[in-house]
Amino acid sequence: MNYKEIEKKLKEQVFQMELSEMLIWLAAEYSFISGQLEDIVVIKGKKWLSDRLHSKTDKEADRKWQASEMGVNYEVYRLQLKKIEKMIGAIRKRIEVLEKEREYSRI
Repeated sequence: MNYKEIEKKLKEQVFQMELSEMLIWLAAEYSFISGQLEDIVVIKGKKWLSDRLHSKTDKEADRKWQASEMGVNYEVYRLQLKKIEKMIGAIRKRIEVLEKEREYSRI
């Protein structure tokens, strides 16, 4: 499973079991990416301080960090986490709607 598959399936008719599997995959992915981000944050403090010693301003040190591979990865991971949060929200809402439809069909 990957993001593209989930995005495609969410645009189609999906059963609740599939939605649950997507939630589990996304939660695992969120956890993994959060761990990657934590590692970068630990390194960022030391790297930024080193960059700052060789820069005239904080802003220049910030730009050096953002241009570094770690800085780029940091932003990519942040965006991926936002994407996952939105997808999880959409899936939860879809599950909620399916449950209400099932509840109303029993009446």
